[in-house]
Amino acid sequence: MTIAAVLLLSLAATLGLYLGLCYLKGQRNRPMLIGTHLLLGIGGAEALLLAHRSVVGGGAASGGSQANLALGLIAAAIFAGFLAPVIGRNSRSTGKLPLAAHAALAAAGVGAALLWASYL
Repeated sequence: MTIAAVLLLSLAATLGLYLGLCYLKGQRNRPMLIGTHLLLGIGGAEALLLAHRSVVGGGAASGGSQANLALGLIAAAIFAGFLAPVIGRNSRSTGKLPLAAHAALAAAGVGAALLWASYL
């Protein structure tokens, strides 16, 4: 399950980088790619939760606090990702802050998840 979580989160991050580059170039992102990014991110968060719960003992030896941190950061990134188009509906400039928060939280969350997975 840990491999699935790392794979899904890595794919979501890679697709997110591509979408971010398109955004910075001023190109519109295709809704199918945005939906795929969303599904990969939520699926990766769910797989990470299941992997964290399946670790025997779940104590300090399993890196429980790192997994909790990763899950919290990824949940906050998902929330910011949903919030960005709502806030930026009327103007592109108002959506920049939640989109930047989404990217930063997701990068930190994926990094924490990879760190947690490397200790298992």
